[in-house]
Amino acid sequence: MKLIGKIAALALSVATTCAAGDVVKSLAGEWRVTGDALSGVVHLPGTLADAKLGTHKTAADWEKDTNRASKGALTREYQYIGKAVYEREITLTEEEARYPLELVMERVMLHSELVIDGEAIGSCDSLAVEHVYPIPQQLTKAGRHVIRLTLDNSNRYNFSEWAHSYGPVMQSVWHGVVGEFALRRQSALRKARVFASWPAHERFMVEVPEEFEAKEGCMGLARVNGQDARCPSVAACHIQAPSPYRKGFKLVELKLDREPEPWSEHHPTLYTLTLRDEAADFTHTIRFGFRSVSAHDHAIWVNGIKWFMRGNLDCCHFPLTGAPDTTVEWWRETFRRLRDEDGVNAIRFHSWTPPKAAFDAADELGLLFAVEAGIWVDGWHKAADKLGFGKPIDGFVQHELRAIIERRGNSPSFLSLGIGNELGQLGRNDYTVMGKWMGDCKTFDPRRLYFASTAQYEIDGVMQRVSEADDYFTISDRRKWRGRRYPFTDWDYESGYSELKRPAVAHEIGQWPIYVDWGRELAKYTGVLRPYNLEHFRDIAEKSGTRRLWPRFCEASAHLNRLLYKDNVESLMRTPSCAGLQLLSAQDFTGQFEAMIGWRDSFYDMKPAVQKLPPFRDVFNELPHLARFGKYCWSIGETYKATLVLRNITEQPILEGTEFKWSVFDDSRVEHVERVGRIPSIIAPGEVGVVGEVALPLSAGKKFILKFGKNSWPFWVFGKTASVQQQGGRAVAPRPLQILETASFDEAVAALAKGGRVLYTGKSAKCATSHFKPVGWSAGHFRQADAELSSLGYLVRSGHPALRGFPTEDWADWQW
Repeated sequence: MKLIGKIAALALSVATTCAAGDVVKSLAGEWRVTGDALSGVVHLPGTLADAKLGTHKTAADWEKDTNRASKGALTREYQYIGKAVYEREITLTEEEARYPLELVMERVMLHSELVIDGEAIGSCDSLAVEHVYPIPQQLTKAGRHVIRLTLDNSNRYNFSEWAHSYGPVMQSVWHGVVGEFALRRQSALRKARVFASWPAHERFMVEVPEEFEAKEGCMGLARVNGQDARCPSVAACHIQAPSPYRKGFKLVELKLDREPEPWSEHHPTLYTLTLRDEAADFTHTIRFGFRSVSAHDHAIWVNGIKWFMRGNLDCCHFPLTGAPDTTVEWWRETFRRLRDEDGVNAIRFHSWTPPKAAFDAADELGLLFAVEAGIWVDGWHKAADKLGFGKPIDGFVQHELRAIIERRGNSPSFLSLGIGNELGQLGRNDYTVMGKWMGDCKTFDPRRLYFASTAQYEIDGVMQRVSEADDYFTISDRRKWRGRRYPFTDWDYESGYSELKRPAVAHEIGQWPIYVDWGRELAKYTGVLRPYNLEHFRDIAEKSGTRRLWPRFCEASAHLNRLLYKDNVESLMRTPSCAGLQLLSAQDFTGQFEAMIGWRDSFYDMKPAVQKLPPFRDVFNELPHLARFGKYCWSIGETYKATLVLRNITEQPILEGTEFKWSVFDDSRVEHVERVGRIPSIIAPGEVGVVGEVALPLSAGKKFILKFGKNSWPFWVFGKTASVQQQGGRAVAPRPLQILETASFDEAVAALAKGGRVLYTGKSAKCATSHFKPVGWSAGHFRQADAELSSLGYLVRSGHPALRGFPTEDWADWQW
């Protein structure tokens, strides 16, 4: 076999999961299926639930469920667990049978076995990548053939059922085939890898199987971003040496006739390499970008520029299908919303790996991925097998890691790879063994960063649960690292992050819920998953008699959600040694009771209560405008002071003398003061720089807003003396109010019944406890006993006489 080719502008179809001409015969259609008390016909690609096959689970069944994982999640209405046999007869034409074929199933949960014409072909286990079966040519001759697939979605490796790759939470345990399902040309060229670092110095490397002969002009390179008809040409093939990464492969160095453009968040320039397998009459294309990543000096570097992760978590949210979407269109639109409207530049895939279509969309849009092999087995997951102790799950994880690298490694969006989520909070997994696995991955493919687990944390000054192969940390919620709530902004986490020997990204920040718009939310679940868990909370709300207040609850909690997410984000952006953060999350999480923590619902649609708020991108962007000040509440006669700060997350320095502007408005949005200044010194990419000071004498008592860039912060000014009243034409001080201060609930009620005024300072099971900070994540999941952790802020009657003179909207803000 020879490797030949020429320069060509390829018209790739990015709306499908494979290149045009790749598929010889689609296997989509009706398949007979049989199993344990199961018989029927199902359309593949698809799932048994689509055909309403399996055990029917009703709301009454949900009520009886005692499993916390499944009861807290959306319910697959038709559920089947175990082996099922899918069978179909196909006919191959002479043309279709001309070359060796392989059968590909893009997504299967979890195990598959293939038999053709009664002859066993093999088996495959994977949750993260395609199940691919090379087929002996004698079984693909022209004529009729019977294909028999045995699929098994049972828990073969004793996984924790909380992971998002497998289990009832999030995507659910489905049965069938999702995505590409076809017979396609078989060729070893599919295993080729491109090593295109930046700067390229007019060269890059291609790793190909040794049996292919590379010659001058052997490969074609073409721009596919449509912005420039011209493209760098391959002038020559140079070095051909055994690959240091894997046996049976060699490296070919390609020299370009000019320097290509880099791929980055800001300029996602893509190229396509064309390889030709003459023997199989097969053309293979690899889309890639010139990109380098590294981790050092408290930062992640992309193409030699300090980069800040503005990440969002993807927890496998597919509330209609209960299985991942495999179309580029869906991923492209979802990522576009997150990037353009919310400011996201990275996605962490919590304990799962997305389909190829997600990588394709991210390559186009400039997003970077932190991918996980699909494991979440923490100490509180009692029944699950732990990693590193020789159990079958060890082999499965190592196979998944290698397969993910081989199948997705050419995508420039593929920033980092880890085993999974929170594997060490209670120390039940062996980090020495896991570190060796990740070290092997790094040796096999140095094109990205690696880590064993998310959520490292500190005990007694020592960072715990760390693998020697970890390139960066994701820091869990410990007071030293994040999670503080202060009524001022003149603070950061630098004392913690600067001590670390590796870059650190904040783990799963936010988790502040918004009250659910029950009518709108529940009406959207029209697919195979039923929201019995959410209906349960809707019914509780109905019985409480608060239906008339639901829209106002949504509005008030949405404002508090935004206030606290903004505070979380800014505190980390103010920290120079912080390498980024991961939101949990812009969208809701439906797998742990009622964790409705996003400003988007689980369908990625913006919630109505948030639509009137400024876009989150005003805070979460590539040039964050920040302010440090000592308090939100001031007094007349004081001077309001704030330090203005920029974090430069662009690719260019901000030059000395660059003009900036700040202004202060009152609560009616009338401009009070405006100032223009110039940046005193250069701010390099990735750096935090002070650009100016605000000093404003305060003479009026009201709410004001400091605006810097698109960002803004409220502050309140209060008078120092009690207000006076007019009586008989003269000013007199008001009489002191007679107020009963008591910690006794019964005494307070009795006084109020007599028309008295009461300041109640106690706690009682007879009433809820108000608290500025709302429940974190989910009261249903964590089962908080303390009432103050089971509310979502305040619904304030701003026009009530008791609040006369106190500046407030109908929700909690920092003055509370």
